[in-house]
Amino acid sequence: WGENDQLGTLNYITPQKIIEAARLVKTGKVINVAIDLRPGTPSWPGRIYKHTMDFIAPSYSPEGGAGGSDDMIIMHQQYSTQWDALPHYFFDGKMYNGYPASRVTVDGTRELSVHSWSARMVSRGVLLDMARLKKVPALERGYIITPTDLEAAAANQNVAIEPGDILLIRTGWIKVMSRWPTPLRANDPFILGEPGLGLQAAKWLKDKMIAAVAMDNMAVEAIPFDPEALLKVTDKGSKAFPLHVEFLVNQGMPIGEIFDFEELAENCASDGVYQFLFVAPPLRIVGGVGSPLSPLAIK
Repeated sequence: WGENDQLGTLNYITPQKIIEAARLVKTGKVINVAIDLRPGTPSWPGRIYKHTMDFIAPSYSPEGGAGGSDDMIIMHQQYSTQWDALPHYFFDGKMYNGYPASRVTVDGTRELSVHSWSARMVSRGVLLDMARLKKVPALERGYIITPTDLEAAAANQNVAIEPGDILLIRTGWIKVMSRWPTPLRANDPFILGEPGLGLQAAKWLKDKMIAAVAMDNMAVEAIPFDPEALLKVTDKGSKAFPLHVEFLVNQGMPIGEIFDFEELAENCASDGVYQFLFVAPPLRIVGGVGSPLSPLAIK
């Protein structure tokens, strides 16, 4: 998309794609696929969330009458349901489209800022329910999702994957995470394994020209990491989160983490419709490398 591109795979979402997605709305049913924003919800160790009241005034005057309250939130942008923006990960000192990692400073990123997506995260959403396909409450820890799995889920649901789709992949893991003790610690065994995508699945998403992918786990990718991804993507130095490199740096594809697809999955199973208008813009955080959001599936 050119040397100055800031959008990556969101370029696949065209005006015509949005018009077609809007036509999917038949019943007006709206399902929010974020988890609650509050202390104690699943998040990586060290990420904080603090909600407090800035002021509480039962009345602004001793004589009574009008009063009010105001509050504030202090939080990591990648606490809770989130989009990882493209500058969230680097490889060999570069981010997507060859932009140098030095463009990210203590004041934020000067390239690929998450606010540039604020009018782009609207498209046809498709839920692929892997847990229902496998007939389990949740995929097992460390399970690597393959293209065969994704194709089987699509066939089982009688849904076709199309260019510009935002793909939502359910593992059932959000139910597992909701039972974890909080806050998590860096060495906590609860975060040392989860089902997720492998490298071949990531390549499949690329071939299908997917605009963005979101999952109901902590990292989108399988943990322990896919050995093939470690070998072919992060083959030297630090080998942390190889599919973050593949998606964010190599493909320019946004990834969404810690979504909750439980209500949506039940609704889709009941009516047999696994496609919908999906509206999931980030906050307009200038210089942001990630953002919380309140995503909506509209049927």
